[in-house]
Amino acid sequence: MLKKLLTGLFLFVITGFSLLASETEAVSDAKPSISLFAYGELVSTHVWRGGKSGNVPAFEPMLELSRNDFTLGSWAAVTFDGLYRELDLYLTYSVGDFTLGLYDYYCPPAEPGVADFSTFSGPDTYHLYSFDAVYQGSAKLPVKLTASVMMYGMDVDAESGDANFSTYLEAVYVKKWEHWSAGATLGFTTHQGIYANKAAMVHTELNVKRRFNYKEISIPVFAKTIYNPYADKFYLLGGVAFQLSHRWN
Repeated sequence: MLKKLLTGLFLFVITGFSLLASETEAVSDAKPSISLFAYGELVSTHVWRGGKSGNVPAFEPMLELSRNDFTLGSWAAVTFDGLYRELDLYLTYSVGDFTLGLYDYYCPPAEPGVADFSTFSGPDTYHLYSFDAVYQGSAKLPVKLTASVMMYGMDVDAESGDANFSTYLEAVYVKKWEHWSAGATLGFTTHQGIYANKAAMVHTELNVKRRFNYKEISIPVFAKTIYNPYADKFYLLGGVAFQLSHRWN
């Protein structure tokens, strides 16, 4: 079953990029463009793909540097009590409405000296490596679709030691107005892994956002309701963020 799922994911990616081949040629003739995007978020609690980490507020900064269709980025999170920390690095490539990405999630335990960032493999690693394929949505299909597969790292079966290849599928719909937006998210895992012990719906979400602007800085304020049907857990959270971008042509 897992082999069929992975095969289907890659066929989806190949088909999408084949349809966009002509657009790729047009983009390659464009002049290079470099952009910087900075984002910081203060959130009441950290929840990701149906799972909560910590019981106190968290700060979550992000920094991206893009050149044409390539983006190199870093995302981090730390709770105010320091019991949860995360540092992610990623590289993505976009063509048209599609994006491919390689992600390194580093989530060390709270105890000092237990984890070493430079331990990238083996039983002592706290890295997770994923391959993501994303359809960003379009006017005809205004839904963002994500398929994410953990390919390597600490995502292993506790008994056999084999890789779980934990897979997460997500659909996001957002309706935007001038300063407001509202969205809904459904997240599903296909088999036993880091998200659940079986195929299950693990993330459902409704959210609303109001965006304020101060000169070149955008300041979104948001609220979310998240329910994990598999774990039967409900979360209500809110936060405020800032974002700033700049482009060099």
